[in-house]
Amino acid sequence: MEKFLIAIDAGTTNTRAALLDQEGKLIGLQKAAVGVRNTAIDGDNHKLREAVKGCIKALLTNRGLLMADLGGIVASGMITSNVGLVEVPHICAPADAKTLAENVRTITLPEVCDCPIWFIPGIKSAQGPIGLDNFEDMDIMRGEEVESVAVIAQLHRGEPMLLVLPGSHTKFVAVDRARQITGSLTTIAGELLSAITQDTILADAVGRQFVAPGDYDPELMAAGYKEAEKYGLGRAAFLGRILNQFAIKDKTKIANYILGTVIQGDVQAAEQWLKGRGTGHTVVCGTGTMSRALADALAMDGGFGEVAMFDGDGELPLSTMGALEILRQGNYI
Repeated sequence: MEKFLIAIDAGTTNTRAALLDQEGKLIGLQKAAVGVRNTAIDGDNHKLREAVKGCIKALLTNRGLLMADLGGIVASGMITSNVGLVEVPHICAPADAKTLAENVRTITLPEVCDCPIWFIPGIKSAQGPIGLDNFEDMDIMRGEEVESVAVIAQLHRGEPMLLVLPGSHTKFVAVDRARQITGSLTTIAGELLSAITQDTILADAVGRQFVAPGDYDPELMAAGYKEAEKYGLGRAAFLGRILNQFAIKDKTKIANYILGTVIQGDVQAAEQWLKGRGTGHTVVCGTGTMSRALADALAMDGGFGEVAMFDGDGELPLSTMGALEILRQGNYI
């Protein structure tokens, strides 16, 4: 790169901006606790605009740079949604880094900055009319596509692979032999776990706490998983209260059990969705508790090939790595 570059990743609740030098090295990072959720609540995107503007200004000021020193700004994630800065339509799978690059929109927003911004689109899994007969074929992503591009660039082995991106929503991303994203499946596992932990009768049994990485117990997770296989989430989760009252007083162990009950639904959904697709190996991104539990559960199921974990955020965030690869494919940099 001849000039500096800023990569912005805006999600539901947070915005992150990374400053890269001419060699692509990270030399600055700014975060703001503002996301598209604020737009949905307020009815306008003023807070998001100001957050992005503030992050850009801080990155430049901290390094003594001017806007003219920037070769470009790239943005991905929910920032391209109807509650973001600019709505960019999803492109339809199958799609790879080159396809994404071909559909980047270059827009200048004077109220944010004078530098043109490259907006990367999200990906949807189907097109055409959607109704009750086929709505389960549709899935959407904004942000996960750039993370997926980064993982594919590093770990693709010339065979179909499944990427798993845990979070408030678990995203399963199918990739074919040609490195194309062929579709995705989303669950609200993280939100379900949060609701059960904080806002149900089980809150006391788990101490209103999630499982910290150092407290992860694969045996108790597996126990919850197996009960959910037999009885479904509702009954299996309530059995966590029974366990706490009559057998296991350790609330951390009960939290591990509840984690397993929630994750079982993810594995079941992914297994059903993958029928006919196949996967050579599965990569679970991240090293947190949810990632570890998902990796264990997928391996325990046995239907997902070799299961490995990948700590994606090294020197550069995954989203930044993926955005750079897309820009290279489109000869933007």
